[in-house]
Amino acid sequence: MAGTSARRTFFDVWSRSYDQPLVQAAVYRPVQKAVLRALCDQLPSDLLDVGCGTGIFTARAAGELPDTRVVGSDFSDGMLRRASRHGATVQWVRADALHLPFRDQTFGAVTCTEAFHWFPDQPVALQEMHRVMAPGGLLAVALINPATRELGNAIGGLARFAGQRAHWPTRREMRDMATVAGFVIESQQRVGRLPSGILLPAVLTLARRT
Repeated sequence: MAGTSARRTFFDVWSRSYDQPLVQAAVYRPVQKAVLRALCDQLPSDLLDVGCGTGIFTARAAGELPDTRVVGSDFSDGMLRRASRHGATVQWVRADALHLPFRDQTFGAVTCTEAFHWFPDQPVALQEMHRVMAPGGLLAVALINPATRELGNAIGGLARFAGQRAHWPTRREMRDMATVAGFVIESQQRVGRLPSGILLPAVLTLARRT
């Protein structure tokens, strides 16, 4: 319980700088744009954004998909307080990604941008995303996929040194976890952005629930 509280406090504090324009433009906006392209091709009736943070991407999705019911969920009260400033077009829900408080087969699409590495049990998180997704629904998960497991372990070690556990899967690991959860992989697309390089590319994994 203490560990859960400490993790929530970390994200509550981080929410105060998360929206800085330079950070958003360099790191997050290219990934958000790639996910939005995939969503505009899908046009889901209901969208869940897991680990929505301060809601910038979630609010953009609601704006570009006006006929879609959009729900943003996050573990952190601080993130959600800032997210709520984007207005009432999105339903904001505090939720643990490992225990999503939604009925089975509710959403036509589930997204997760730059949050998946924080989830303490990634296979379970994917199982939950699969559970709440309707048949034929689209999964879009974007984060750094390191080129090798050794590199992933190294950056995970840096995160632990900073006081937080994180795990960045390789592309293959991401494919394998999503497949075991019941998804069919459609593509894995590299997203060009800063400060990503050859060894730390941002990758958008698109998959489908059959």
